[in-house]
Parts: sequence; structure tokens; C-alpha cells
Amino acid sequence: MKATKFMCTFNDLESGRNITFSNSFVGINDNLIYLEHDISNIAVTKDKLFILYSIAEGCSFDDVLRDNIDAYDNYGNLLYNIGDIISGKNPYGNICIHSDNTIKNEPLTDSLSAIGGHEYLVCYTLGDQRFIVDTTDMKLVLETCARWNG
Repeated sequence: MKATKFMCTFNDLESGRNITFSNSFVGINDNLIYLEHDISNIAVTKDKLFILYSIAEGCSFDDVLRDNIDAYDNYGNLLYNIGDIISGKNPYGNICIHSDNTIKNEPLTDSLSAIGGHEYLVCYTLGDQRFIVDTTDMKLVLETCARWNG
């Protein structure tokens, strides 16, 4: 079943970006990105846009889209796929962004040393894994592989 068409527009006041997105395209100011897959979620940092692609309903787990997160710059250029940073070919169900001040609100982050001014992408798999990526240094900084309360 194909998702219903939608369109959303928001202004990122901090960076001055105007971001518009629909099922399978994103506009950043005057730059359009046409996507192969439908969008499930978007997470925005100061200088990057992370797109989580939808996972098709009704497909077998073996056919589920893996590494379904891409990072784009403010001009619509693909920077990297999450599989370039996190190994394992994971299917992701949700993403969110935290600053260095809010990342400790995530469960089980006591061992994480947040760096001032850095932003963090939290990637939740369809299973019980969670990965935290430092988007400034583009590296994996924490992985948890268990269910947590929160």
C-alpha cells in the first residue's frame, strides 16, 4: 500500500533554510532532491539534512530496505549514506537530532563524552539497537544493543 501524498514546509530559523518535503522529494531553499524511496522522517542539523526512507509495508524482513538514511548538505548534495559510518546493513525505524546539551537525555549515554558545539544523530533500528553518530566528525560514538526503559 502506497502512503498518502503529503507536503510539509518549515523554515529553519537558525540556518535560514526553507525546507519543503513530500513523499519522494525534498527542497532546500531553491535546490530540489528527487528521491528513489519515500520519506519517513527528516532530521535537521545546522549544516546537514538527514532523510530516513520509508520501509515498504508487507515485505519480508529479508527484503526490507537497509541503511535507509542519507545525509545531504544545504545545496542538496548527497554527503553520505549511514552505511558509510555504521556497518551491519541495518533497517532503521526512526531518527532524531540532539545537541551536545541534550544528548544525555537519551537512555544509556553515561559513557558518552559529548563535545561542545557538536550535534548527534540518533538512529533506532527496527530491532533493539540504537546508534549515536557525531554528525560533526561523521563517526559512530555509541552503540547500544539492548532494550532500555524510556
